[in-house]
Amino acid sequence: MDIIMLSINAVIPLFIVMGAGYYIGRTGLVDSKTSKKISTMAFRVLMPFHLFNSIYSGSGTLMLSHRLLVWILVVEVVSFFAAYLVAQAASKERSVRGSLHQGIFRANMLVFGLPIAQSILDPDGVALFTVALLLILPVQTLGSILGRELFGEGESEIRWGKALMRSFINPNTLGMLVGVVFVLLNIELPECVLSGIQDIGSIASPLCLLLIGAGFEVTGLRSHIKALGIGVFCRLFLIPLLFVPLLLWGGLTYAENFIVVLLCSAPTATSIYTIVEEGGLDKGMAKEMIIVSTLFSLLSLTFWVYILQSIAR
Repeated sequence: MDIIMLSINAVIPLFIVMGAGYYIGRTGLVDSKTSKKISTMAFRVLMPFHLFNSIYSGSGTLMLSHRLLVWILVVEVVSFFAAYLVAQAASKERSVRGSLHQGIFRANMLVFGLPIAQSILDPDGVALFTVALLLILPVQTLGSILGRELFGEGESEIRWGKALMRSFINPNTLGMLVGVVFVLLNIELPECVLSGIQDIGSIASPLCLLLIGAGFEVTGLRSHIKALGIGVFCRLFLIPLLFVPLLLWGGLTYAENFIVVLLCSAPTATSIYTIVEEGGLDKGMAKEMIIVSTLFSLLSLTFWVYILQSIAR
């Protein structure tokens, strides 16, 4: 029962915050234009401070083990091709396939994964999780760009230079890198400066969750219902089923297991909407994948966190 309550307590707060965001969106307190501007501010300004603090506040090693590096890369590669095969089988429409591939492949590790990590792991574990994002986020961005080109309209050449720049040079990555540099060089910030950084960063995750809730629209989810159901099942249950049982023999630490479990089971990242829009893919399917996978992740994340706790203890 303690393990179940720990799992529930890690997930429920996220949905309470999103519920408040849903209320804000439905009452019209924040319109779509304002919401977009706030979202840009959150990801370009607040989140980098949050990521920096997550790394700086840990006292453990910032080096990812070879085993964890291999696990992350294997999960991402297998997820990419599994998403491709499922998308091909689930729909005959190219644009729907493309959005489905994005929704299955790309996990919301930043907005969903990090708050759950902070509720379960110690500061060293959170720091390790954040450092792992330095690998996970660029790999997912590159995978999303490749997927967009596979399913996008017309013939186009992938501009790998631009894709790499987009993957590695952005405010979030820079925030993490600065945190790593400060830790490696043992740079100590004055308490007043660190307190200010923590105050700014602490706004990021709740604000992002509020914005996700504000953007929810539970109507109009009936188009491509079969493909949507298949996509959500694959994102939340099939991919974890491929990997989580293997963690028993993976030789990873508890924090490393946690990173792999969340990478497999987190709901669809909201960032796929931009990729889908750029590639001329089905925006309705992308939005539905984000909404439905997020809603059902209340059950799936509770279940997989429970499984992780059972494996570890």
